[in-house]
Amino acid sequence: MQDQLRRFVSKRIKESSFNCKNCGLCCKTATVMMSSREIGGISYVLGIDRNDFIEKFLELKEIKKIKKFGNNIYEISGKCYVIKKENGLCPFYKENNGTSFCEIYNSRPIVCRLFPYTWEYNSDNNSVNIDYSESGWNDCPGIEKNSTSNWDDIKNEITGAVILSIIQTNELQIENSVIQKRIK
Repeated sequence: MQDQLRRFVSKRIKESSFNCKNCGLCCKTATVMMSSREIGGISYVLGIDRNDFIEKFLELKEIKKIKKFGNNIYEISGKCYVIKKENGLCPFYKENNGTSFCEIYNSRPIVCRLFPYTWEYNSDNNSVNIDYSESGWNDCPGIEKNSTSNWDDIKNEITGAVILSIIQTNELQIENSVIQKRIK
């Protein structure tokens, strides 16, 4: 019988809370990598042919980014589809009467579901460490520092997104399109 996935959260998460303010920061700053599964799902929800969806909303892009988690540094590199920005914004980002929202919120990509969080998987003990991403911690107005944590309310949703992100990372590696490797 396989051990259950254990999850550990950072001190920052334990001493803060997160409540999305619908500011659109994540829609303006994130590079949203898309797996084949996400492309198929979102094109289906939108009622658009998969190839038309790719042509209209995505671009094949060379990725080379650094992900920091504690003392570890990972390089994510390769080629994959990312959402094309229009005037610096995700094309699914909309504003109405001063409120921003995501046009595909219920089927949004994993990258979007996770913001402002990041994760690190430890296969030795089947555990995942969860923290705020540096850009989230430094810039996201939805993070209330030095407040009572609301982790118990959101832990299952975030853990689910982390698991989907691990699956997506593995799929992209199997497709030989994107590789994540620890460099420190």
